[in-house]
Amino acid sequence: MTLSDISIQRPILTWMMTLALIVFGVLGYQRLGVDQYPNMEFPVLTVSAVLVGATPEGIEEDVTDVLEEQLNTIAGVRSLRSTSYPGASLITVEFELGTDLDVAAQDVRDRISRARFLLPPELEPPTVSKFDGNSFPVVWLTLKSNRPLVETSEFVKRQINPILETIPGVAAVTNFGSRERNIRIWLDGDAMTARGLSATDVIAALQREHVELPAGQIEAGRVEYAVRTFAEFRTLEELEGLVVREVDGANVLLRDVARIEDGAEDPQVIAHFNGETTVGIGILKQSGSNSVTIVDRVYDRLQQVRDALPSGIELYEPRYWLDFSLGVREAVDETEFALMFGALLAVLTVFVFLAALIGNLLSFNHRVTAAFLSALLFAAIFVFWTYYPHNLPLPTSISREPALAEPSGMPKPAEPASPVKPRNPITDITPPAPANPQ
Repeated sequence: MTLSDISIQRPILTWMMTLALIVFGVLGYQRLGVDQYPNMEFPVLTVSAVLVGATPEGIEEDVTDVLEEQLNTIAGVRSLRSTSYPGASLITVEFELGTDLDVAAQDVRDRISRARFLLPPELEPPTVSKFDGNSFPVVWLTLKSNRPLVETSEFVKRQINPILETIPGVAAVTNFGSRERNIRIWLDGDAMTARGLSATDVIAALQREHVELPAGQIEAGRVEYAVRTFAEFRTLEELEGLVVREVDGANVLLRDVARIEDGAEDPQVIAHFNGETTVGIGILKQSGSNSVTIVDRVYDRLQQVRDALPSGIELYEPRYWLDFSLGVREAVDETEFALMFGALLAVLTVFVFLAALIGNLLSFNHRVTAAFLSALLFAAIFVFWTYYPHNLPLPTSISREPALAEPSGMPKPAEPASPVKPRNPITDITPPAPANPQ
């Protein structure tokens, strides 16, 4: 028995199968996630090491060259690219296509462990990370504040970030242009020379006195107490009373040889919006998450964020944000319009050529065609839904002036040698290429 025989002899079954295909196709379409780029894993690893205060020449000689010698011995390495910055080294390791990146990452960590004794002892442990083209913020929020930048940055870090980090699908919240609070100690050279002290004496005193160490345990029957020594300084007055050293039987206090200031760290990144210094808040999505859905959830949290803002700090309206989901939304709208317009033209074409709309809707050929098209639509949606969840690539992008600017002196991660070039979420917003006039 052929398909045509079943469709003619059992019309109810044919209608039910057609409706089932349509229903499942609609459900698959509603659950289909969209994103700017597909979820791809490049065979690229990045090794970063930080040595505070070192020059680029010193970083290259003591850190970069040592790590490169070890990483060159790994099998499957296609290329090595390194950049030495002031106080930091960045090495990009590209492997051959088809390499298991988890195994390669473990090999890189093993080589770094072998070279640990050849590196400077002051070097922070090098980190190994995978390249992810979707690891950039999907939206940037901006604040307008009349308060000091340090106070604004502290409020954003402790009050606003926790609200946004609890959004489902958000991996992390990053701040751009923030300024951390620092306690500065300005040494008096003449006073230190008169007392026979140096800067190393002050550093040693701080390391000795400004500590919080465990002091053991106290057992009282069935209760056990953990004891700690709270020796960290809580106020500037306590810090000024730090005993640096004893000279000629008298204690030399920190206030005698230095001036204490409650200030901020040196500015390395500055963010401006509408000519005013601001703090940018970037939302990073989890791998495989839907960018459009996450941005919509951020919009839903706006009222909660505004309720937590104190006087003097305001959140700009969403139309002033740097929203990278706008291009995705426009591409989806254009695709839906093209589908609806194409379906309408198909119906009109059939109606014009056959000149019998009702007969076409009830005819056997139309039912078979509708069933075939519904099955084809459902199969296409099922394939995208199953193998490419939340990763429908949309080539259309939106051109928009960036609200935040990244200084050129800051280190930037190296880009992999691949046909897909990742965008910088702050400065590199590339408009779509013009269409071929032919």
